[in-house]
Order: sequence, then structure tokens, then C-alpha cells
Amino acid sequence: MTLVEVLLALFLTSLVAATVATMLFSLSSGMRSQKDLRQQNTKALVLAHRLEATIHSASSILAGGDNFVVLWMGDTRHNEKPNLSELCRVEYDAAKQQVLAYAALANLADGDDVVYELSADFAGITAALKASEKFPSTPYGNGVISGTFANADAANHMLAYNLVLTGEQETYRLRATVALRSR
Repeated sequence: MTLVEVLLALFLTSLVAATVATMLFSLSSGMRSQKDLRQQNTKALVLAHRLEATIHSASSILAGGDNFVVLWMGDTRHNEKPNLSELCRVEYDAAKQQVLAYAALANLADGDDVVYELSADFAGITAALKASEKFPSTPYGNGVISGTFANADAANHMLAYNLVLTGEQETYRLRATVALRSR
């Protein structure tokens, strides 16, 4: 075998190796993209399920703003008035890029279960309670870069939301109108 033949064999081998390496890299990138997309879809579905389950379980909307809604989950105390234990505040927190739900502790003492008039300022009350240990938060979803809530149809007990989630490669818009449960 001459030197030219050896060099030609080495060139052809390196050409084949480069082609195989390029194909493996492309396959790896495609698999990573699919995995990222599946993770982003799962994150969006979990957030939508949590949010819609909470909204659908509520009996009425007590207050709302662009980035939050206060729900009356039901009159479990049978006093025709909202109690602290019956409230849920769902909000988009831009600083944390999260959707959070605030609700009273399950084992809230009767003495701490404040009764409110229907005319109370539930936006202000729940905003003040957010910092207390009696009204802790539960994260519904992370990586949310924008979020709005709107009382789509008060007469028919409908609530609309519009959220934008970030992914590694693209953003994902999540929007729906959800019916509150019938009384």
C-alpha cells in the first residue's frame, strides 16, 4: 500500500465519521426539542387543570382585577355569608412568574374563621391575608410571563383567563372561559 492510498483511506474514513457524527447530532437535537415540547405541554396542562378545577368548584366571584380573582368556594358554614375558610384568591404574580392560589388552612380554628359581609372589599381583605400563615399560597404553575383574569359573564357565572408560559424555545398561550358550579 502506498502513502497515497493510506491518505485516501484516512480521508474517506474521516468523511464517513463526520457524516455519522452530524447525523447523531441532528438526532440528539430533535429528541431534545421533542422532550422540551412535551415538558412545556405537560406544564401547561397541569396549570390549566388546577386552575379550572378551582374555578369550576367555586360558587361565585367576590372580587377580581386584571391579575387576580377572589372566589367563594361555597357556603359550607350555612350562614349565607363568606367565611375565611370559604375563600380562595387565585392570582398571577409577575415577580415570581407564577400563578398562585391562596386559601385558608384546612384546620383553621373556628375562632379564626372570620365571617364577612357580601359587600366587603374582598380584593383588599385577601391581599392583606396573603402574607399571613392562615392564608398560605399553593403554586399552580411556574414560568408564567403574563396572566389576566376577567369576569367573562357574571350573570352566567363564567370566568375567563389568559396566561402566557415560557419554554426554552417558544412561548405557549393558555386561555379559556370556565363556568363556576351551579348553586
